[in-house]
Amino acid sequence: MKKIIILLFFIFLSCSCCDYKELNNLAIVSGIAIYFDNEKNNFKVTFEVLNDDEESDNSKNDNRAYYVSGSGKTVTEAFNSTNLEISKILYLRHVKIMIMSEEIATKKSNQIIDYFIRNPNINNMFYMLVAKENDAKTILKSTSTENKVVSESLYNMIENTSSENLSLKINLEDFVDLNVNPMQDLYLPTVTKKNDKLKLEGIAIFNNKNELKDILSYSESQAINILLNKNRNAFYKYKCSSENGEDKYVIINIYKQKLKFNITNSNANININLMARIEENQCNYDLKNKNNYYKLQNKFNKIIKKDLDKTIETLINNDSDVLGINFKYYKNNNKKLNFEKINYNINVNTSINKNGLIFEVKKKW
Repeated sequence: MKKIIILLFFIFLSCSCCDYKELNNLAIVSGIAIYFDNEKNNFKVTFEVLNDDEESDNSKNDNRAYYVSGSGKTVTEAFNSTNLEISKILYLRHVKIMIMSEEIATKKSNQIIDYFIRNPNINNMFYMLVAKENDAKTILKSTSTENKVVSESLYNMIENTSSENLSLKINLEDFVDLNVNPMQDLYLPTVTKKNDKLKLEGIAIFNNKNELKDILSYSESQAINILLNKNRNAFYKYKCSSENGEDKYVIINIYKQKLKFNITNSNANININLMARIEENQCNYDLKNKNNYYKLQNKFNKIIKKDLDKTIETLINNDSDVLGINFKYYKNNNKKLNFEKINYNINVNTSINKNGLIFEVKKKW
């Protein structure tokens, strides 16, 4: 019995050593950039690999990551060719961020999706981004982020965008779910580099052929978050006065909402109830007077509705049904409708909460 116990002890000990050696032989990939070389008609890929060198823990060493690149006529060839630049085994289950160039997103997103779906060695929970006004490699290799590992910095930016309602959390699993639904068009957050700093900026919208059609503006991105019922913290402002050439504003923060669609073969009626609080009152409205709340709610209803109407128009002009209007109608009626010919009626009801008081907009307003 003692011999058996001693034998098992050495087996477990030797197994742990093997595992340790295998772990040491892995190159852990944290970020992926995919772009296209038109001159060579090649896919190109760059990996951001975490530096496991003991010296990387030293505060004097800023090289917490290094980069490995590859290229090929297909996505598979591009990924496989990266193995030629590194002696370790590339480990893709730790990926946090994948960045596509605009050209990849516009013309070749289907090939990217197909590759990731078929590859069992890649996790499906990493966030996806489109590089705006920069190539994807430039974004991934930026050295201006607070975190020296760019993919980790971008991951944290997406996780912590509650103060700026510009982005969406879209991982590969979400993107695939959208892709397999023929009546729900795709959308992705974008990232750009300005003044040597990375910034999440707007939402990329696709058409029913999975082609990138447009990148929405600040106000349109906020509106899309509301219309998708994904709003976390939208800010709207109303210009209440102008003194000595300086504009004064009342700013509200929308922190809660309820959204209801009623779709027929010719109309899409969207009722939106918003809960908001006043963030700034530069015009010094008397907030103890409930009539001022009614006035402000009426003003903000018009401002928000204008943004939503403009965003709907942008979607129609780009033949992009990211709201899934067709899918919502099909579920109830078992038939498709003509997305371009639908009339949209948006009703906005904003309730501003101040000091524990909630006032609802009266019909006379």
